[in-house]
Amino acid sequence: MEQKKGKAFFGGSFDPVHWGHIVMARAALKELPVDEMTLIPTRLTGYKKRKLTEDRDRLRMLELAVKGTPGLSVSDMELTVPVEQNYTYCTLERLKERYPDREIFFLIGGDSLAYLDQWREPEKLFRLATFVTAVRGDVDIPRAKELMKKYEKEFPGARLQLLRTDPPDISSTEIRMAVREGKTLKGLVPYSVGQYIRRHGLYLEPDERTE
Repeated sequence: MEQKKGKAFFGGSFDPVHWGHIVMARAALKELPVDEMTLIPTRLTGYKKRKLTEDRDRLRMLELAVKGTPGLSVSDMELTVPVEQNYTYCTLERLKERYPDREIFFLIGGDSLAYLDQWREPEKLFRLATFVTAVRGDVDIPRAKELMKKYEKEFPGARLQLLRTDPPDISSTEIRMAVREGKTLKGLVPYSVGQYIRRHGLYLEPDERTE
């Protein structure tokens, strides 16, 4: 079987991972010229001013979420380097060194698209990878296309792609609130992830803000 030309990665805090993430990852795996989609939890929150759950818990929940799903895998590459090397452009530089002859696709959540030009070293980001996203509902699609055109104009050579999927309207914030309020997580996260959250007592306290 001929090897596909690209390598795909999905970066995020995944705090926790939910069905919206999994649907996006599966859609990207189907639409992009790649054989595998690797999910990469980050240490840095970017515009999300809250303290993240322990690395080991977020990593384990991701492993449980993708278990048994062909083509999906998890990497701890951003959790094993110094924080100053944890920016996305640093990750992309390492990936480009590892796969010099392959196109790198980097999947981000629809909410991250609006802040992409505020990430560290945006010129390097757009030079190193094709950014891929999906947005929720028809209302968000025109805004996403507008942002993509803006980035392509501001950063010549930038490559962005919108997936042909409508991910479920789920957010990690909603899930953390549901846990605190004792509500069901059915339909929000994979069963194994929900079990892990309950077993380890995650998200019972209000989100801790960072400066």
